[in-house]
Amino acid sequence: MVVSGKTVRMLVIEGLALAAQETMDAGARRTTGDVLALRGGRGATVLAAVLRRVWMWERGDRKLARAPPTTIECAALLARRPEIRVSVEVAQYVHERFRQLPPSTCALAHSLFAPIDEPTANWFFARLGDGAELPSQHPILALRQRLLDEAIRPGSRSEERNLAYLIRAWNAVREGRSPA
Repeated sequence: MVVSGKTVRMLVIEGLALAAQETMDAGARRTTGDVLALRGGRGATVLAAVLRRVWMWERGDRKLARAPPTTIECAALLARRPEIRVSVEVAQYVHERFRQLPPSTCALAHSLFAPIDEPTANWFFARLGDGAELPSQHPILALRQRLLDEAIRPGSRSEERNLAYLIRAWNAVREGRSPA
């Protein structure tokens, strides 16, 4: 719409590579999730959150509290570890069935567990999601119950605590023991 009645000179550039869109801003800072969404694929926001967490974890930040990676560092991590996308899918499956854990925490845990024993990790998270066919006193049932119990108490659990619960249950499953 022309309101001013004046000619405004502008620079228009055509034919740029699609990748150039990832670095253009329209006033607001483009997030890693925005860049991943531009590249296509489902769950870009969760994927970005998981990439940040995995990047920090790999650098020894077990509390996930230090400065987060840049978009370029996240993209490099995803190029090096494309299986993180599978961890996001697993976490979304769990979250659709059992909403007591954020998908980003679940996906981080899956990305840590799968390289150790992928079939067991996939089974672990499927059962975390549905709780099906587990005997009483099973570590996954104990984890589900703990998360449900804590959900009704005021205050929120920290991601660090949720991750500790997941790691403790995972270790118990792998060792074939009941939770402590």
